[in-house]
Amino acid sequence: MFKNNEMIQQITDKIAAFLAKTVKTIKKMDRRLLIMISAAVVLVIIIFALIINGLSSDKDNDEPVTPQDNIVSLDEPSTDYENILPVQTNGAGTYKVETGSAAELNMRLAADKESDVITTIPNGTQLEVMFIDDFGAAEGEAGWGYVNYNGERGWVFMQYLKK
Repeated sequence: MFKNNEMIQQITDKIAAFLAKTVKTIKKMDRRLLIMISAAVVLVIIIFALIINGLSSDKDNDEPVTPQDNIVSLDEPSTDYENILPVQTNGAGTYKVETGSAAELNMRLAADKESDVITTIPNGTQLEVMFIDDFGAAEGEAGWGYVNYNGERGWVFMQYLKK
């Protein structure tokens, strides 16, 4: 679509000319309307910049992108735990696993009791909790902690961890 910088520059110049003309017209308008129009213009500029950035990042690759290139395999679960964004980080620190029995604590792929178990952690183990997600926890529940145990990262139920 945008094969060279000249075309991008032409579009940018047209937008700048449109904005200059719009500013002259806006000076005569009500302040509330001016704010609404300004917000819409900023949104259009952001969308345009994202489109340009997306197209220019693909121009180095001469091979066409096919729909199959964007398919994510569900056969193997992702192990990219570094990019998980927690809801809250308060309460992070060192905790001890205390299940109240000899049972081991399940470390799960997601902060959900139905999520797959990655591994189990023995009772009494010291853990570093990096994030705590108590979003959606019932009243009195501690939520979920994101931990690193033996090189694997996952979620544990905070009810079984003591500071």
